[in-house]
Amino acid sequence: MVKKIFRKYDKDNSGELERKESLKLINDVFKSVGKRPVTHALFNQIFSEFDVNGDGVLSEAEMSQFVIKYINELEEQALVDAYIDVEVKKIFKKYDKRKRGKLERKESLALVKDLFKQEGKKAPSTIAFGKIFNEFDVDGDGVLTPSEMTQFVVKFMKLPEKKLSSLTQGSLPQVDKQLLD
Repeated sequence: MVKKIFRKYDKDNSGELERKESLKLINDVFKSVGKRPVTHALFNQIFSEFDVNGDGVLSEAEMSQFVIKYINELEEQALVDAYIDVEVKKIFKKYDKRKRGKLERKESLALVKDLFKQEGKKAPSTIAFGKIFNEFDVDGDGVLTPSEMTQFVVKFMKLPEKKLSSLTQGSLPQVDKQLLD
């Protein structure tokens, strides 16, 4: 796989990836997982990290280290992002009773109560729920949008810390214990 990738980006067949060729590779990798092209500063940082001998080009061995590190990390992040999106859609399907694309306080309370129940804890007090709700109701409009719910899922379901194996096996995320205390 690495040889094939290397040959694809080594346009001049020099046996090395010059900066321009490396930039194309990096941007294509980022694009493939839905990320924006890298900034000049980020490119320089990535390039210097992998140009181990400092000769201003990437050898096949140096490029393979990039592939191992960044492609795996970016694919994992893309999987986590997709999983979060699915979880938010499930939440809205179950709790958005009026099908408005927003969760009202009452609907959000039902979600939070269910999460507490899932963990064997008693429901939060009105004050505790209010703090939770207000933290995620960023615009203060009294409802949680899918974007605001995404932040809820990330924080209280600890998704970024989940292992890929548990994500791909369809297990439900566990609630952050801080929410329950």
